[in-house]
Amino acid sequence: MSSRSSESVLAAKETVRPNARFAVWHVFTVDALLCAILFLSVVALYWPARSFSWIAFDDPEVVFFNPHTLRGLNWHTFRWAFRSYTGALWQPLTMLSFLLDVRLFGPSPGPMHLENVLLHGLSAAGWYVLWKGMTRQTIPAFFVAAYFAVHPAHIESVAWITERKDVLSMLMLVISLICYWRYTLEYSWGAYVASVIFCALALLSKPMMVTLPVLLVLMDLWPLGRTRWWHNASVIDQAPAVGLLRLIFEKIPFAALALGASIVALLSQSSAGAMAGLGGRPISDRIATAILGYVRYLGTAFWPRNLSIFYPYQSNMPAATVFAAALLLGLITAFAVRLRKRQPYLLAGWIWYLVTLVPVIGIVQVGSQSMADRYTYLPFVGLSVAIIWTVTNFVNRRSYSGMIAILAGSAGLVGCIIVSRIYLSCWANTLTLFGEAANLYPSDATIEAELGEGYRFANRPDQAIEHYDRSLQLNPNQFTAHTNLANLLLPYFPEMALPHYREAIRIIPASSKAHYNYALCLEKLKQNDAAQAEFAKAKQLKRD
Repeated sequence: MSSRSSESVLAAKETVRPNARFAVWHVFTVDALLCAILFLSVVALYWPARSFSWIAFDDPEVVFFNPHTLRGLNWHTFRWAFRSYTGALWQPLTMLSFLLDVRLFGPSPGPMHLENVLLHGLSAAGWYVLWKGMTRQTIPAFFVAAYFAVHPAHIESVAWITERKDVLSMLMLVISLICYWRYTLEYSWGAYVASVIFCALALLSKPMMVTLPVLLVLMDLWPLGRTRWWHNASVIDQAPAVGLLRLIFEKIPFAALALGASIVALLSQSSAGAMAGLGGRPISDRIATAILGYVRYLGTAFWPRNLSIFYPYQSNMPAATVFAAALLLGLITAFAVRLRKRQPYLLAGWIWYLVTLVPVIGIVQVGSQSMADRYTYLPFVGLSVAIIWTVTNFVNRRSYSGMIAILAGSAGLVGCIIVSRIYLSCWANTLTLFGEAANLYPSDATIEAELGEGYRFANRPDQAIEHYDRSLQLNPNQFTAHTNLANLLLPYFPEMALPHYREAIRIIPASSKAHYNYALCLEKLKQNDAAQAEFAKAKQLKRD
């Protein structure tokens, strides 16, 4: 080779290296900037929450009136977090986070609200990293993460202190999925072990994350394309295809963790009396509620209006309405299956939505609500993926419509931010929150009982008794109203509190709290033998 040609090759190398370094630096900088925008947008949107109070709906039981939580983090409370059910759930990692908060900041709601906000912001950035990394498409990945960050339906998960389990488990799940994606690229067992560990941490935060193994399967199908039976031009071939047996064996640790968490969740809900089981309401009502729930959640995704902390359970639903909802779900599913080769993201996102709602859709009834905004926290990610990548595919075939789609998506985000900021103000305290719920559902016993709680904690006993009485008029079997009205009467009129405690025990015989409160009332009335028997019963139920 001549000296001139050697010089030209060296010059070319000198030219390429800086350009390559610049390209990598540019991509990293753009991604980091977008992650920062997502995180800071969440902080800005939820900044008013720093001055919010706690809500008299699970917050006292989980944190502010819980003697264990109020002791802060130490060795004894560390062990307690793993040995007990709190808020009818086994959620040790969530409880450890509360214990740490109390240790660092005391039992103040402000720092706890801010921690929820920060965890939500980190999850939003994590979703961008995951979808951008797997698909190599910046704009759709950003919109998926942005809608997760600001959608009004997610306010319940972020602004409610008790729902720390939502935001904490979500961050653990996102990290688990990112580690799994990294594992599929180079088959790094370190990344695989990390994915399993973060899966366990997600389940220790909230058992609803039991659907994580299914999400890994969906990722294998699209966008990773690790199995060729769903392979097509739309799959991103950044992970090599593997055999079916390997795909199955990879999921065994995740499935084992999910199975264990499911068993513990059923036991905890049952022991707390929160689960109606299959014998509480007719199975036909449960199926109808599940079908309508899927459609109602779809409506919330596209048009988030009339949001509430509580949606009353509806019985005797019109058969025509249930049939129409089932038909709609069937048509969407058939459409997604038909397009699975050309547009696999549609079926992957739709299955994500359907499957992640299964634990809370109402077949096994937990509580008296028909649906809850917090249940959309994970399912709406799949729905966003299905919609946004479908729009992206449409835009890619029509070059002139790209800017229109971006403007429309941005307008949707602005609308979500406006609605979220308005609805967020309702979460300032119990009275504003359940007052808004009462405007939507003026004749619901649970909402009236919680309004009574709000007035009781606001030292307004007359208004509290008024709402408790109204709750019991609407539903004489309202456990919360009986219990809290009795608690209000106990210091001054124990003889009036006694029948309400008896009714609470009749409604939920397995409630250790009801037996303990009944024992206190008997003791105050000097019925010591009966009181000791009830104390023993409460202790036995709590141990069981």
